[in-house]
Amino acid sequence: MKKKKFVLVSIVVVVLVIAGIIIMNNTGAKPITYTYNPQDTTSNSNSNDYNLYLENIKNTYGDVKTPNKTASVAGVDYDASKTNAPGLLVYTKEELNITDESVNDELLYTPERGSVTWNVEVKEAGLYNLELSYYPIKGTSSGIERKLSINDEMLFGKDKTATFVFSRVWGNDTDDIIQLDTTDANNYLTQLVPLIDTKGNDVKPLQRENPVLRKAYFKDDMGYTTEPYQFYFEKGMNTITLTAVKECVVIDKISVLSVAEEKTYADYKAEVAGKPATNGIFSSRVEGEAATSKSSPTLYPTTDRTSSMTYPSSYTSTKLNAIGGDNWRVLGDWITWEVEVPADGYYNISMRAKQSTVRGMYSNRIVYVDGEVVFDELKQTIFSYSADWQLVTLGNQDESFEFYLEKGVHTISMEVTLGDYAALVEEIEDIVDFLNNLYLEIIKFTTTSPDPGRDYYLAERTELDL
Repeated sequence: MKKKKFVLVSIVVVVLVIAGIIIMNNTGAKPITYTYNPQDTTSNSNSNDYNLYLENIKNTYGDVKTPNKTASVAGVDYDASKTNAPGLLVYTKEELNITDESVNDELLYTPERGSVTWNVEVKEAGLYNLELSYYPIKGTSSGIERKLSINDEMLFGKDKTATFVFSRVWGNDTDDIIQLDTTDANNYLTQLVPLIDTKGNDVKPLQRENPVLRKAYFKDDMGYTTEPYQFYFEKGMNTITLTAVKECVVIDKISVLSVAEEKTYADYKAEVAGKPATNGIFSSRVEGEAATSKSSPTLYPTTDRTSSMTYPSSYTSTKLNAIGGDNWRVLGDWITWEVEVPADGYYNISMRAKQSTVRGMYSNRIVYVDGEVVFDELKQTIFSYSADWQLVTLGNQDESFEFYLEKGVHTISMEVTLGDYAALVEEIEDIVDFLNNLYLEIIKFTTTSPDPGRDYYLAERTELDL
């Protein structure tokens, strides 16, 4: 049998301007331009409410399993006796132009007030992830927020009222064309073709909502915990209640999923080894400004004039040739590109990127391929400071990552995350909260204008945590 030659397919190029979340000075970690395993470097503070919730579960139930079981409940199968949301409606997926066969035929519209409760049967007690399949029907453009309770109990967060945010989907107006050039059978180019004004300048495209069905885990939208939250479900019938905080949403189903096992790049590489690959060298390049969807209308195409290498470029007119920059710094914001590859094979993913905002700092992004973080190293992709554009290839110190992609259209998404900064930011916020509370306690004795000639004996007051 002839030995199959694996193909290292070059290169999916995404042009980006990346500006990170600027929190504090680097704590000794050398800024790098490759990804690495966050399991070895990232730890979350044990002081946050989620970790306290897990600790309480362990104290109550002992070492809790993460069963390999799943369960789900359709949105329309809510418990009317426990639901107080007004104006519930049922949509068919045809009315919402949903063609995905995995979606239920009917979906539930929930308004921006009230609560809805579902009953779901779980086969084995343990910790599970929770996923919402939803359609972000047009509202007032804000993020969709819901409080979660399981078995009539609010779980964690300030006063146990943490909210979960589910993003909307935005895109360029249809007047702007995303064009795929396939004249070269082995090399694809995707670019934006915007409107042009009378002076030859590209016109910034209008942003509009493009609702599509999405699936999202219940997780920390602030980025302190990068993994989806784990929730304890008892064996038998459980209740899940979503209470509206902001915006309406159409719900397809709620799924109780087994906690995915951690998968490293080495595991992924072994998993895809031996898959068929077409001989040859192929590439698919998509310009950054040709993003097909994003989480915010502020993530529109921008202009970069710092390099004539940036495509398209002009000395006489304004060209839209990048995306991101200072607008792309909000935790949880994501941008998605569609990439069509001409053949099955093993691909590198590279991007022309620049983080030139703050010296000595780096930006962090979570990378999704076809909507999934295919291995753990992609949970923290680092872009170090540079005044110049860099070609950043996803990989580690030893090698560039090889992604197995079948012929056809795939999506690549990048989401803002704190990465290594998460534990440090959380610790600082805890300290600031403590100092603020201590200040409020102190001024009970001193007022806001203390008498400099008086001793208030603060150190002797047991009410103060000094």
